[in-house]
Amino acid sequence: MEKNLTKELILHAGIKLFAKNAYADVSVDSIVESAGISKGAFYYYFKSKDEFYRSILAYAFENLINLYNDNSKNLEFPEDKLYAFVRAIFLSFKNDKNLFFIIHKELVKITAGEDSDFLDYQNKIFELLKDILRTKEDIVCYIVMGILRSSIIYHLRTSEPLMIVQRKAWEYIKKVLGWQS
Repeated sequence: MEKNLTKELILHAGIKLFAKNAYADVSVDSIVESAGISKGAFYYYFKSKDEFYRSILAYAFENLINLYNDNSKNLEFPEDKLYAFVRAIFLSFKNDKNLFFIIHKELVKITAGEDSDFLDYQNKIFELLKDILRTKEDIVCYIVMGILRSSIIYHLRTSEPLMIVQRKAWEYIKKVLGWQS
């Protein structure tokens, strides 16, 4: 149990640092200092800073998928499943805004054509969305995810309550998909 707590402590310290700083500006020393652990404890769990960062990206993806799975149990219809996905995105953000900032940085890298360890996760998210929406078109996934990311950025810029922004995003997604007259 203590081992899991130490690993979680390291992950959360790293998430805060990578959210606020560029990857190159975060060192193992700064991670262990922030976590209040020894360097040996860090290397017990992670072979390198790169592996650690990939673990953060995996953690963010798994967190989102777990939230979606919890919200989508026994749902049958695409609209209900997509709403569960929208709720999972917003709940993930509400639970840890720093993960959003890290993923946002990775998406900017992907957009710029740079290498990103998050690309595989983005593809998995798109596969999930395509399954929910019963489409083969990536463009639909980009549109839905763009609305969701933009809505969260809107919330951050305006401080409009997150639940209201979530509801507005959901209504807009339904309009764009033609699910609302």
